[in-house]
Amino acid sequence: LGKGESPRGDARYQLADGLRDALKAVLDDRPTVLLIDDLHEAQPREVEVFTALARTLIAQGGLGLLIVASQRPKANAASDAFAAGEGLELI
Repeated sequence: LGKGESPRGDARYQLADGLRDALKAVLDDRPTVLLIDDLHEAQPREVEVFTALARTLIAQGGLGLLIVASQRPKANAASDAFAAGEGLELI
């Protein structure tokens, strides 16, 4: 696959790829904190984008990235799973 191409061709993965590339460019220069406020308000598909982004960056390793998210507990199953680290395991 070429740069920016999604393995699934899905717009949300294309979005995650674009966000990943932009964040990676920042991370190449300096450590970064990514703040996500009100994660409980996110739709499940938006949380999937955050999960794909975080998982991809974790897999690259050696990047100075801290992800901090605020949410109301038990308000959204998808955001609860993200906050618990579900789906972030490396295969």
